[in-house]
Amino acid sequence: MKGLNNRKATISLSILTFFAIFLSAVPPIVSARGFSINLGSYILGAAQMSGVATNIRLILLVVIVLVGKKLGMIISSLIVILSSIPAIPQMIFTGNYDSLPGIAGSVCAVVILYILYDFIKNINIYNKMLHMLSQQDPLTGMHNLTAVRDDIDKRIKAGEEFYVSFLYIENFGAINDMMGRDFGNTVLKTIAGRLIGNTVEGEYGGKNGDSEFVLVIDASGEKKDPVVERNEVEARFKQFMKQFKRPLIIDNTEITLEPRAAVVRYPDDGSNINELYRHLDDTIAHYRNVSNMDFAFYDASITNELTENSKIEDRLFRALSTDELRLVFQPQFDLKTGKLRGFETLSRLNDQDGKPIRPDKFIAVAEKSNLIYRIDNWVLLHAITTFRDAVKENPELIVSINISANHFQKPGYADYVLRTLKENDFPNENLEIEITETVFAAAIDIVKEALDKLRDNKVKVALDDFGTGYASLSYLSQLPVNLLKIDKTFIDKMNNSDMDNDFIKLIISMGHVLHTEVLAEGVEDEAEKVALQEWGCDMVQGYLTGKPMDFENALEVIKNNKGSV
Repeated sequence: MKGLNNRKATISLSILTFFAIFLSAVPPIVSARGFSINLGSYILGAAQMSGVATNIRLILLVVIVLVGKKLGMIISSLIVILSSIPAIPQMIFTGNYDSLPGIAGSVCAVVILYILYDFIKNINIYNKMLHMLSQQDPLTGMHNLTAVRDDIDKRIKAGEEFYVSFLYIENFGAINDMMGRDFGNTVLKTIAGRLIGNTVEGEYGGKNGDSEFVLVIDASGEKKDPVVERNEVEARFKQFMKQFKRPLIIDNTEITLEPRAAVVRYPDDGSNINELYRHLDDTIAHYRNVSNMDFAFYDASITNELTENSKIEDRLFRALSTDELRLVFQPQFDLKTGKLRGFETLSRLNDQDGKPIRPDKFIAVAEKSNLIYRIDNWVLLHAITTFRDAVKENPELIVSINISANHFQKPGYADYVLRTLKENDFPNENLEIEITETVFAAAIDIVKEALDKLRDNKVKVALDDFGTGYASLSYLSQLPVNLLKIDKTFIDKMNNSDMDNDFIKLIISMGHVLHTEVLAEGVEDEAEKVALQEWGCDMVQGYLTGKPMDFENALEVIKNNKGSV
């Protein structure tokens, strides 16, 4: 395309030059021969004809400069100079200075043409600078988002096959917040230097955003096995990750980076740049919380899962707005007395077709979208209003609800719970708040303050899924927990080995040392119940003693409980 444009410019320049030279010869010819043109009432004489030709020539000379740039300036100046040379000897030898104005005009024309050329040259320089700036990241000097997209578009139009990766530093936000923006900018410039310094022929690096980089790598030009090619690309990325993981020393401060990368392949993972970028974003979103993940290749299942999650999120939002979320209740029994202790409140949600959505699925989606706060509040309100009359008739009945660990990071949550209980006339001592061990990943001081306030106001606290997360004796000794719940995964392994059984016994003993009661979840057969009873477990919950049920059936359990399980 560029060669075609140059050819057109050369042809145009040649034609314009020919006509300019021709028009340069018109004034002396018509002046010497006295040509005139009769236009009816007006006669166009030789002088007028020469003026018209001179002005047209000047216009052509300007166009030659515009088309030919520097070459056009040289050609135009030569035409003007050469057309003026014959008049000089005539003035010298004849003493006739009638041509002097014409020569002066020619000199002015050359000056004007040079000024025009210089103006055009400066505009071109300015445009090149603007283009360079529009293609360059001002902080790192790397190709910016626009330049990278242009490069990818060119590759796509050329039918090339290639890989695109988004590279980002997982802990950059923390570094920026802790050390300041100037320090963060230095980190970015260092990362950019490492990326540029390690790219080779066939690779193209650029900056995609505030702290995200892009790397484009050519796919193999040979017909290779896809697995072999993928392994080679993976090895190349491991080299980049190794470079990024090298500690940075800035202002005598050593920083360790946590690089991550998502990778797509054109044309396998998208037919255009927008699809490629969307699938890169999907891969990042999917793997963001996967530990020890250096990089991940895109897979279509990722987008399918994100699409499904988006539908679940929309369904949750609608269900909360229209009160379509529903509650079921699973009974808990005291192993020593056989009496009903109470019920754990569980959320249930159906899709638009009435099919149930797995609770762990929609709860996980809710936690990522912050809808979990609305769900927690909804469950609290509906659980206590549902059981309000039942607990007045059965003062020892416990209603247990699950609360997200995220909620305890919000100051004032304990006040909200206590206020809700008071407004709905529900006794504090009949409510139990269940938290999971992920609460220990939050700010422990805020969590402890909230739990202390609940316990001080007679609200019970249970630690759910014990043994699967962050809990330690150090943390447990700090928190006011009434009940430890042994996770179902441990109960499922009962009697598989002595070690599995010993671990359950250890949890029970640990709970009692900490002056808490212990409840086993997921008890499904009599042998499990008997063993737990022998080991000193206080309570059980599971399909053996009762599946999750609606409130009407829960009332029947309360009514029919005879003190045995």
